[in-house]
Amino acid sequence: MNPDRYTQITQNVYIDRLGTATPRSTGLRTFVFKLLLWCLLVSPIIAALYPCFMGTQSHARIASCLSNLKQVSLGVMQYVQDNDECYPLSEVNDGDYSPTPPYSRNYGWADALYPYLETTYVYHCPSTSQATSDDSSLFKLPSHDPPKPLYSDPSELGFTDYWLNRNVCGVAQKKITNPAETFLLGDGNTGHDATTARYTLRGFPTQWLQDQDSPLWRHTEGANFAYADGHVHWIHTRAPSELQQSSHFFNISQ
Repeated sequence: MNPDRYTQITQNVYIDRLGTATPRSTGLRTFVFKLLLWCLLVSPIIAALYPCFMGTQSHARIASCLSNLKQVSLGVMQYVQDNDECYPLSEVNDGDYSPTPPYSRNYGWADALYPYLETTYVYHCPSTSQATSDDSSLFKLPSHDPPKPLYSDPSELGFTDYWLNRNVCGVAQKKITNPAETFLLGDGNTGHDATTARYTLRGFPTQWLQDQDSPLWRHTEGANFAYADGHVHWIHTRAPSELQQSSHFFNISQ
């Protein structure tokens, strides 16, 4: 600054001997300009990456659902070993059943597996309204206390989000001719079907293949399945060669 032209009055104010008083606000204006420029540059980047963040959350829910199905399928395998190598029955007792854990008298297949799972949380897909925020949290701290079931009464609608292949109910495991290709469990629960501990399917309802609000479209236009050999797999709804084969339900010898 030219001392012959400007005389300092205060820390930030100078007198221009040739004219008016000039505040030293250049630094502030420069900072505000840089901040606005940074926002303009970064905002489109954040907008472009937003779908990626949403995709990460979606994939995490797929993984969580697959984990649930894996645990339930392992429970089925243990049940089979303890019950003459036969799959659980869909329906057991109509009136004389246990309404609360540990279900010494079973209502359907899902509560019959409770001794092997010791929870009903795994019956609930994190992408459905049945799953609570506590149940579906991907970042929940581990607890030493066993989780309380979302639904304790096995005859209550919403007891499970997953269906069991009704064609295997009560069938000997050795009669499954192609376990690696036979559905055991899968994504279900439209919010209107009878999702008690007896929730089973003999095949996909016709509207599920067309309705994008159906369980077959739940996970990034796909659904999760557990197979009779114990493995779990996500299938894209638009993959008819995999999803629409009726043999997935009927690989059973007579």
